[in-house]
Amino acid sequence: MQNRQQYSFAACAFLAVTVTVPSFAAKRPQSLKLNARFLATSTSVHSSVGENQDVYLIETSPTSPGSDRTLARLIDEYPAFRGATALPTASATAMLTVWQDHSCELPFGQMPLRTPPGDPSAVLNEPLHYRAALPLFVNPGAPLPCYRVVRH
Repeated sequence: MQNRQQYSFAACAFLAVTVTVPSFAAKRPQSLKLNARFLATSTSVHSSVGENQDVYLIETSPTSPGSDRTLARLIDEYPAFRGATALPTASATAMLTVWQDHSCELPFGQMPLRTPPGDPSAVLNEPLHYRAALPLFVNPGAPLPCYRVVRH
């Protein structure tokens, strides 16, 4: 009888997880348009299988009245077989569709800056230290907002 109750409990737990996970996964974060100026490359992880990831330090420009310029992290993830979308480099400005991800925010002082945007040495494994010319003051302990590129 006790085994039957354990199986029954396990079946209910499995059913609850099965029903809950798809409804959670179905929720897409709200996307927004963002004016971004690329200031530095942070990290790049590229592989021939799986997913590639490029992280940038960007300056966001106001897209609506009353919003301020800020510094932020931008994460671009894409499948290895697809290749990167041509994101602007060399301090270019672009309008991007992104979603904000609070889970990847970190203090500015903890974000590694490797190279200027577009520098091909950003993919090297060796640590590179780059000091970007920042357009505004930022406290090293201040958390940077984090955005992820929306791919269609």
